[in-house]
Amino acid sequence: MVRIRWREVCLVFFLLGFRFPVSGETYTEAMAELYFGRQPSARSEALGKCGAGLSQGVYASSDNPGLLSFESHSQLGLSKSSPYYELDDSRFTYVGALYKKPGYGTFGISSYYYHCYYPLTEVEDKQTAYTLSYAFLLFPDFSIGVNLNWMRDQVSSPITHRDVNAFPVDVGLVKTFADSQGQVPDWLKETQIGVSVLNVLASEIGDDQYKYPLPVVAKGGGSARLALSQLPDWLSVLMTAEYQHVLNSKVHRCYKFGSEITVSHWLSVRLGYYKESVDHYNNTLYRKYIEDVTYGLGVKIPFNQWTQSIPLEIQLDLVHLNQPSFNYFEPGAGDFTGVNVMFSWKR
Repeated sequence: MVRIRWREVCLVFFLLGFRFPVSGETYTEAMAELYFGRQPSARSEALGKCGAGLSQGVYASSDNPGLLSFESHSQLGLSKSSPYYELDDSRFTYVGALYKKPGYGTFGISSYYYHCYYPLTEVEDKQTAYTLSYAFLLFPDFSIGVNLNWMRDQVSSPITHRDVNAFPVDVGLVKTFADSQGQVPDWLKETQIGVSVLNVLASEIGDDQYKYPLPVVAKGGGSARLALSQLPDWLSVLMTAEYQHVLNSKVHRCYKFGSEITVSHWLSVRLGYYKESVDHYNNTLYRKYIEDVTYGLGVKIPFNQWTQSIPLEIQLDLVHLNQPSFNYFEPGAGDFTGVNVMFSWKR
């Protein structure tokens, strides 16, 4: 029989039902590239952009800072993806690190950067998110995390220059379920659910003359590995799903699904799907939603298992995907490539 400790579960779902202080202004796509354009993790991108309930190391703070508590080793993560739609001179880059101090929690720091240049108008846009993260275990199987962000948008052209800032706060909760205590069905293991709200205080970005609301993004998701007797020990299957809702928009919603098959603990093949509603202000030339099938590969190089003198594991993840078009008359907007590498010190 499945037994659930409702104290922790109620705390998780309390976040979804809580009425957060959402700005009176409707979200109008400010900093959309960093919030929705691309995932820092190529693994998350391949799994239908899932992340709120998915362990993904140092990259997890961008979706749910509460996930960091369950990382047991110090990590360094790097990623890059390009281009962004038709902009040849565009790219996303990420650098992040985390450190776990037993008894004190997990600390993280990261920088996520988007750059693009429009040659026809000679406009250059630089968006950056600098983030300090902290997560701790309230219970052995329940984590709370918070991000303190500095968002900066720099736009320059031959006739103008704008440099504006915002300081949004993100919160996240994660609940894991024990495999052997009847909390989940026998055919599941490593089960966890997570919820988060990005920009929970409804910050705005701008100057004294104009301010634009940033999105208040609520996410709820989960992941689990299948524990089927038919599966050999060298084969692992993970499933994940997520629902995303922008609370200060009547339009922005996203459904995400993903699965990952791992062979011999080092090679992973991923498949996902997402469907996201978008806002083009009733322009009939543009789609009301975009959707796509995603896929990618991952490889782990466990030096720590081969020799005790190198306590290091390296994880490489790769995607090469089509970018779905917002326009009804275009089948797609070209491909992009995303890659990340994560170093884990496992002493």
